[in-house]
Amino acid sequence: MRLKNKILLSFGIFILSYLASLILWIHVKSYYGLVLSKLGSYFASATMNCRIESFSKGKEVTKINFSKLISTTKGIGKLNIDVSISVSNYSFNIPLTIALIASLFPFFKWKKRYILEAFTILILVHLLYIYSYCCVYIYHIFAKVGVQKLTSTGQIFWESLWTFTDNFVIRFEPFLLTLYIWFRNKQNIIS
Repeated sequence: MRLKNKILLSFGIFILSYLASLILWIHVKSYYGLVLSKLGSYFASATMNCRIESFSKGKEVTKINFSKLISTTKGIGKLNIDVSISVSNYSFNIPLTIALIASLFPFFKWKKRYILEAFTILILVHLLYIYSYCCVYIYHIFAKVGVQKLTSTGQIFWESLWTFTDNFVIRFEPFLLTLYIWFRNKQNIIS
């Protein structure tokens, strides 16, 4: 197949797969968000030494309630921390990612393992977003009420991790994963 025909086919696959994945994504987004929020917040609660009290799932927002027993001047009390995570904040570009990866089909002899690796990376990035968001939020609440000292090291670490994940990795993940697939398959180029 000539390069021009491959490019046209690739463009057609991109458009069709984007529309199909967008329609499908609208229906599964809230379930995906709930599963990842449960997993990411579990890791955050273990890291920040607190408990998860409850989850509530909406169409767009997952609400997580963390708690920690703290000592106050009046005695021991329970500190409740409510964290709301919008699923679209970290997963808005999944249809674009799927479409970009699918548009590479005319150029390679595909190995399923590479696609599985790419989507595993995608899920891990989303888990990192949820984990770092919960941790930075909990850290600031702990510092605000005096459970934990606000140190420059802790603050820099948690804020940097979340900011890097939110502003760099999440925004560029469709292109990063497309490049990942391209480089993993470059030895399998179809002529």
